[in-house]
Amino acid sequence: MGARRRVDYVDGARVEADRAKGRTRITARTLERLYEVAYLYLLSRVGEAYDLSGRHRVHGLGFRFPGEDRGWLLVMDSGVGKSRLALALRGKVEFFSDESPLLGSRGRLTAFPIRLAIAPSLLRRSGFDPEIRRKLTRLSYGTKCLVPLRELGVIAPPSRLAVVAKVTRSSNGRPQWRKAQRTETFVALLRCCVVGIGVAQMAEHFLRLDFVGLSRLVRIGWSRLVTARRAIHSARRLAIEFSEDPAANARMLEEIRVRLAKGL
Repeated sequence: MGARRRVDYVDGARVEADRAKGRTRITARTLERLYEVAYLYLLSRVGEAYDLSGRHRVHGLGFRFPGEDRGWLLVMDSGVGKSRLALALRGKVEFFSDESPLLGSRGRLTAFPIRLAIAPSLLRRSGFDPEIRRKLTRLSYGTKCLVPLRELGVIAPPSRLAVVAKVTRSSNGRPQWRKAQRTETFVALLRCCVVGIGVAQMAEHFLRLDFVGLSRLVRIGWSRLVTARRAIHSARRLAIEFSEDPAANARMLEEIRVRLAKGL
C-alpha cells in the first residue's frame, strides 16, 4: 500500500521498494534468482512508465521491411513461435521487438529492444554458440540464453502501424493467411495489449489498491483500450496461421507484403 511496498516470495526472495525516495532493495538466495527477480521488477516498472506516457507494450513481434516506413505487429500467444520467426527473419527486416514492441495512441510502433530469451538447443540450430551467452533462469520456464536484438538486424525507428495480424498455429500444417474482421483482431489486442497477457507486468509490483494506485490503473487501462481501438481502425487486419517451419512462415510474410503493396 502507498509509496512503500515489500514483496516476499515463497523461495525467500524479497523486493523492498520505496517509490517516494526512488529506492529499491532486492535480495535472493542465489545469483540466478536475484537476476530473475530484478529483471521482472525492472520490466514491470519500465512498462508502467511507458504506459503512463501513452505507449503500451504488446505481447507480439514487431518489425518492418527495409526501405519502408510502415510497421507490422504480429500478436500471438506464447508457444506459437515468435523467437523462431525472429531468427528466421534475421537480416531481412528491422525489428521493434520480438517480445513486446510499444504501440502508441497515434498508431505508431516504437522499439522496445530487450534481449531475446531463446532455448539453447534452438540457438545452436540457428548458428549461435549458446555457451558464450548470458543465461536467464526462470522458475516456470527453465534456462534461456539471452541474445541482443541487434544481432538479428537493425533496430527499427518509430514507424506508422500498417498491419496488425492475429497469429495462431496452422490447423493443416501449412502457413496461410486471410483478411481478418475487426472483432477478432480487437479481441487479440485486448488479450495482448489491454490486459497484457504475456507481458512482464508482475501484479505484485503493478497493482496497488490505494486511491492513487487504482486511479493510475484506470488511466492506464483506458489508454490501452483507446490505443487498441485506434489500431484496428487505422491498420490493415490479417489472420495468419504459422506452420512448424519458420523459414516457410518468413517467406509467406514476404509474399503478403508484395500482395498488400499491389492492393490485393
